[in-house]
Amino acid sequence: TLLFLDEVNRAPEDVQTGLMSLSTERKIGDIKLPDNISITLAGNDSGNVNSVDSATMSRSVIYRMIPDASDLLASPAGQNFAPEIITWLKHNEKNVFSQPINDEDDTDDNNLSDIADEMGEDFNQFTTPRTIEKLSDFIKAAKQTGLWNDLLTQYQSSATGVTSAKESELRGVVLAHIGDTPAANRFLEQLAG
Repeated sequence: TLLFLDEVNRAPEDVQTGLMSLSTERKIGDIKLPDNISITLAGNDSGNVNSVDSATMSRSVIYRMIPDASDLLASPAGQNFAPEIITWLKHNEKNVFSQPINDEDDTDDNNLSDIADEMGEDFNQFTTPRTIEKLSDFIKAAKQTGLWNDLLTQYQSSATGVTSAKESELRGVVLAHIGDTPAANRFLEQLAG
């Protein structure tokens, strides 16, 4: 059995201390962890995180993991993505992490630390595995009600001048989920057909 504790370095210091005790001594207070349980702690190396003390770091094995599109598609969540998302990810590995476009530099950078640094005080959505999953969930739910077909029809008709593609509701939905990023632009180009 695996006990997976995520976002550990977002926890306050006293909680992190308790988790260190749990992972190294296999107990908290008088409560012992059964022998058949393995513990995995996970966290992020940037963003809204607290530092992890050196004692915890020295007792840990640290793997840096940045998934690519094939990793994401092979995950349980990825196997259930909307077909549009699957096609989009298969055509460009850079779609997994993408920072917001700014006027000075609209290059695509897959370094997650740079993405977090770019956010600064002005929060702008950006493309990550989590935001991609949320967009996929939206697409699947919108298909059940017919909303997806309505949005797609409106967006595709923007190419014929009926409405501006920049003003379409579909574009707004995509940018709300995965940000105004190069990856979002590639997804919108795919949808335009």
